[in-house]
Amino acid sequence: MQRRSVRIAGTLPMTRDRVIRLVSASNLFSCHVLLEGDNLTINGKSMLGLLSINRSTGRDFDLVCEGEDEVEALESLTRLLDEA
Repeated sequence: MQRRSVRIAGTLPMTRDRVIRLVSASNLFSCHVLLEGDNLTINGKSMLGLLSINRSTGRDFDLVCEGEDEVEALESLTRLLDEA
């Protein structure tokens, strides 16, 4: 399991376009992708889950990747989350 603290750049709530890019990128990997923070666990491959990120949940999360290609997924998704 790989874990990294990430700060979601840009405005919240997440826009539909940002969510589509993140879900599409997450689905390129076979590992499980989760965002954890503020007593929430959000599936990084779920459009509905990612759309639920709003101002009240804040911007700091732990990105957790677990599975065969977890290292590559963590690097790729961290860069994507850093984009505004």
